[in-house]
Amino acid sequence: MVTLNANTVIEDSLEMAFSLRSYIDILSVIQQDNFVATPEFRKAFNGFYKVRQKSAAWYDKYYGLMEEQRSANRSFRELLICLEKISGTIDVSFASKMLASVDRSIAPNMGQVCITKPWAFEKMGKDDQKR
Repeated sequence: MVTLNANTVIEDSLEMAFSLRSYIDILSVIQQDNFVATPEFRKAFNGFYKVRQKSAAWYDKYYGLMEEQRSANRSFRELLICLEKISGTIDVSFASKMLASVDRSIAPNMGQVCITKPWAFEKMGKDDQKR
């Protein structure tokens, strides 16, 4: 027989439904001073965000960029440009996942960033493509 605690049942259900424990674990690894995207970290990140069907080279470049992002502090737009160089496409989803994971102040505001910064979605000009 399962016993439910009326004081925590909603919190527990939300934690399970949204895999909050996995998300917190991912964030805590990224925030370590000596962060390296180990195979175990990559597996957890890929599983949580459902990152699939990319080449090994793409994964290496993406996670290398993530490691650099801790100190580089690129803007959302700059990450889009970097990712475009990796994949040849504008990967808004992958840029937002990286930025929200690396910069913990962004996660609660990511939707607002997308709404108030429409330039991030404009087609990149020749100057941007040279970076």
